[in-house]
Amino acid sequence: DYINSVGVLHHLNDPVAGLNCLKSLLKPGGIIHLFLYATEGRSEVRNVQKALKAMGVERTLEDIKLARELFSGLPKDNRIKRDFDRRCSLTCKSDIDFADIYLHPNEINFDISKILQLLALTGLEFGGFSNPNVWNLERLLHGQLLKRAQSLQKWQQWALVENLDIEISHFEFFLVKPPFHRYTWTKDRDILATTAKISRCIWGWPGT
Repeated sequence: DYINSVGVLHHLNDPVAGLNCLKSLLKPGGIIHLFLYATEGRSEVRNVQKALKAMGVERTLEDIKLARELFSGLPKDNRIKRDFDRRCSLTCKSDIDFADIYLHPNEINFDISKILQLLALTGLEFGGFSNPNVWNLERLLHGQLLKRAQSLQKWQQWALVENLDIEISHFEFFLVKPPFHRYTWTKDRDILATTAKISRCIWGWPGT
């Protein structure tokens, strides 16, 4: 009925084959939640990955310790150091998570156009973002520019957000396997028939 795939497909040599595999396990009308790395917002991470690879830093405990010294040794006003301190330092407290971000041997980043290609190649339908506020044009544009942007197709609007907010480091969204029944939640019986479960992927903020 529901598949949650966080941080997996973008590490495969063939993400389309991976997504088709998930699709084969999904019931008609089922939902897949995907989390994929975004191209623009991970530019600093990619630069660090390239630098560490050029210096022969590998995924050993000794080299992970050496890689951490890169961040501690950079000047305080360095953009890569600022990005790490602000966005990655909490996530990278463990060596496993640090290596996953900066020393992973295989990583493919996505943008809106590549997500469209995923849909075309798999036959899945876009079901919406799980962080919709991030993709709201009104937080970035105003007045006449906002009106012009709102006249564009939805995918073009999201591409605009992607271009104007270069800190978006990932996409999190739902895909559905046709035929899909979209509930409006206007009938009490639909709401009363539902059950809720806390995702096992929820962790750590602000506590356990």
